Amino acid sequence: VLPAVDHNKIYYRDFRKNFYIEVPEITKMTDADVAAYRVELENIQIKGRGCPKPIKKWVQTGVNSTILEILRKLNFVAPTPIQAQAIPAIMSGRDVIGIAKTGSGKTLAFLLPMFRHVLDQPSLEEGDGPIAIVLTPTRELAVQILKDCRKFAKYLEIHAISIYGGSVV
Repeated sequence: VLPAVDHNKIYYRDFRKNFYIEVPEITKMTDADVAAYRVELENIQIKGRGCPKPIKKWVQTGVNSTILEILRKLNFVAPTPIQAQAIPAIMSGRDVIGIAKTGSGKTLAFLLPMFRHVLDQPSLEEGDGPIAIVLTPTRELAVQILKDCRKFAKYLEIHAISIYGGSVV
């Protein structure tokens, strides 16, 4: 049994959560434009107040030029519907529950904002833990997400590993 942790006695460095800056092309969209675009994006549904408008292009995500170049090399032409709506919300520091079909781009929808957050953190020091953790319900999904993550990690000079039941650490 792990001992109880009193988080009030532990110093946690503040960290930035909101990275999203809406570009003029998106800002100019009226509520009617946004509603029509969401219908065009496979009729995506949102809940919550003040949800960001969906993006249309990768350059509107706010990720760095290295990530944009990787997306180009991997032939990701434009964001999928889940990516178009989830990325601005996650990059704004909001909680998101994204429900979409297998193969719809959910993994990239959370990995791109995660990379942006990771790259904004100070360098790790001896004894520091991980900067980001992705929890999955199955080993297979963990392996698939790691594979997708590594396509970017090697160029971003970050490390990604997968730990699941039965694996050697």
